[in-house]
Amino acid sequence: MFLIDFLRRRKKSRRPQAPRLNCVELEGRQLLTTVAAPSPRHGAALVERARPVKTPRLGTPTPTQTSPYANLKAPAGTPKVFQDAATVRATQGLDGSGFAVAVIDTGVDYNIDALGHGFGTDHKVIAGYDFGMKDADPMATWNHGTAVSSVIASEDASNPGIAPGADIVALRVFDDGGNSTFARIADALEWVAANHDKYKISVVNISLSDSMNYTLNWFQYDTSHGQRVTDAIAKLKALNIPVVSAAGNSFKGREGMGFTAIVKDTISVTGVDPSTGQLASNAQRLGSTTAGENATDIAAPSSGFRAISANGSYDSVEGTSFAAPVVSGSIVLMQQKYFREFGTLPSVSQIDSWLKQGGNATTDPVTNLKIPQIDLAASLALVPSKPGSNVVTTPTVPVTPATPAPTTPQTPVVSVPGNANSQAPETPVVTQPTKTVRINGVNVNLAANGSGGMTLDSLQGTVKWNNVQVWTGEAVARRSNDSTAQPIPTGNLQKTAQGTKAMAVRAGRPGQIASALRRNLFKGSRRLGA
Repeated sequence: MFLIDFLRRRKKSRRPQAPRLNCVELEGRQLLTTVAAPSPRHGAALVERARPVKTPRLGTPTPTQTSPYANLKAPAGTPKVFQDAATVRATQGLDGSGFAVAVIDTGVDYNIDALGHGFGTDHKVIAGYDFGMKDADPMATWNHGTAVSSVIASEDASNPGIAPGADIVALRVFDDGGNSTFARIADALEWVAANHDKYKISVVNISLSDSMNYTLNWFQYDTSHGQRVTDAIAKLKALNIPVVSAAGNSFKGREGMGFTAIVKDTISVTGVDPSTGQLASNAQRLGSTTAGENATDIAAPSSGFRAISANGSYDSVEGTSFAAPVVSGSIVLMQQKYFREFGTLPSVSQIDSWLKQGGNATTDPVTNLKIPQIDLAASLALVPSKPGSNVVTTPTVPVTPATPAPTTPQTPVVSVPGNANSQAPETPVVTQPTKTVRINGVNVNLAANGSGGMTLDSLQGTVKWNNVQVWTGEAVARRSNDSTAQPIPTGNLQKTAQGTKAMAVRAGRPGQIASALRRNLFKGSRRLGA
């Protein structure tokens, strides 16, 4: 009797729930969710619809100019990207057929009609794994991942996704209690690298964030889960598989993004409010003058449309969690067009440049950043249609401030990171290479011999830093209570009467800091939620 009761409780716990604010947490941080929804329609019947005949699943995509989803229209009033997707379905046959998107999230309710009403190779949700409960069933407990998947690939005639022909691989990183860790996200990314060919995965979507506000990826050499995540994303990039990551919803007037969006090799996505054409008020954003290649890549609508809620109903959504799958679905269509001509996937750099080149630049009135907003029709037009066509590799819409940043010295705030990989660092942001460097957007003047100093207050709450070195224009630091790491030779610590820490800095060369970075720069848990 006890075993039966246990199994009944577990089955009930895996039942999809209605979306609600504060519904799930990842290491204690709130996830991006849909807006508060009405009570679910308990017991509502799911009726199997006749699904169109399409490219055989798990096979090589067959180039075709027609789509079985050609008649699926975008709902009236939805953002332009949904209208563009409907147009190319009807006119070019681009619908994502033959490709799959891995959704690293809270799982997917694959019994919902619009998502294929089933699980396995003959269904839309072709595969998956539950890293939270360590089993092969990625059924959602919380609705977030289901809603994200519907934006990418819903087959619903009244609310189609951007790429309704695409398949979904559901990678659940939450347990039944709504908890998750970065270790599980690293596991999921590594699973994609090992299984991408088997399931034809061409894009990964991560609509999760730790709700922090980083300008650097401090975790790329932490010898722990941050490094595993960073390295896995770099490996997927080498396989021509973009990892699309939501920037986060914790904007409070200062540039930055959460982890994993801050990882350089992701395609990071901030949100646009379609009613104003400006960035959503809480959507995080980061410019290249502050962060170089760690900057936000693209903006996409984060509201103004609906996604699947409980039992297959639809509700309005809001947040960068839903801007990310808009971009993921758009990338699948770009990949499909490229594959027709070349028989292979375009590189992540090509995808990134087509998105930026085709995007419509908008100036953020808060930070003065110019960030391209997605224009699917324009980006698709940049995808070459035959061998020998010019492929744009350098975006002409830079993510930089419209007006120069103030140079008056100020107390900097060093954020704990989220966007970079294990490769060599980028070119420093230095106005006078031997005289001036920038640490988190603040100019530091150096003497003729390349040394200089600045004063830092307590950074990141109670965290104190005992070493800072300028490294190609970026600050590299380690905690004062980390007794296991070797000192950084070029950093000298002094305390001031006010209790602050004065750091001497010296311009360094790439690679000088590598040995120090391989130590644990950060200890303790980090929390996630996008």
